[in-house]
Amino acid sequence: AACEQFSPCVALEEGDEPESLLLDIFNLTHLLGSEAELAAKVERFFAAERYRVQIAVADTVGLAWAVAHYGEGGNCKMQNENCKLQIVDSLPVESLRIADDTAALLGQLGIETIGQLLPLPRASLTSRFGDQLLRRLDQLTGAAPEVLVPHRSPAALEVGCSLEHATSDRAVLVHVLAELTEQLARHLAARDQGAVLLVCVLKYTGGESRLLRIGLVQPSASARQLMELVDLHLETVVLEDEVAHVEIRAAVVGRLGERQGELFADRWPTDPHQLAVLVNRLR
Repeated sequence: AACEQFSPCVALEEGDEPESLLLDIFNLTHLLGSEAELAAKVERFFAAERYRVQIAVADTVGLAWAVAHYGEGGNCKMQNENCKLQIVDSLPVESLRIADDTAALLGQLGIETIGQLLPLPRASLTSRFGDQLLRRLDQLTGAAPEVLVPHRSPAALEVGCSLEHATSDRAVLVHVLAELTEQLARHLAARDQGAVLLVCVLKYTGGESRLLRIGLVQPSASARQLMELVDLHLETVVLEDEVAHVEIRAAVVGRLGERQGELFADRWPTDPHQLAVLVNRLR
């Protein structure tokens, strides 16, 4: 909670006994000084509280965690792309936040650093080590998103509507949900946030409710995409009674950020955003 003076989004690392704090400082340096100045302020704060800390500033959660735990010199900032590549290549495979047995097996095969791991065929890595290794590798390099869930999350964005006449007509429900999703998408976009987990609640006239939990691969504030997923989930629901009230909320959100567009539309299959849309549909 004290670190919220440096960032509105302070998260704990994954694990039963977390020992790292993750601070999202995107777009904050104009308020708190340069990244180096901000890191120094954080270090001074912890020193005053009699804590010794290892601090790293990086473009991804995975890289910041890796350098803070395994980087030489303790506190580090990626000064340029060449520096970043050199540091990534020299990091041990344990810095990927992978299981101990996976790291041990890699060591037995003579793969001790990320630089040795990166050139290997991805398909063979997946077949040998499962999905976690590549997921952690992509999170470190930025090829895959990693959403920070704040320790003290802001109030969930929620919109709802009580129907004038209860109904079990799916066409009516789809129309109501489409309007609510449009409202929710506008609220999300205004905060530069996207939904990672949607919860849709259908309340029956008898007082019971039906919950739809809709997870997304990466944050989205696209009303069309969100409604498409809601519609796909609604198709699987058997309505047990007439619906009197509908709610939809973004239970978990993530930062949207910016994405470089392509000059030629025929290159969209290489866009990771489009891949995320496909994976959402398949799920």
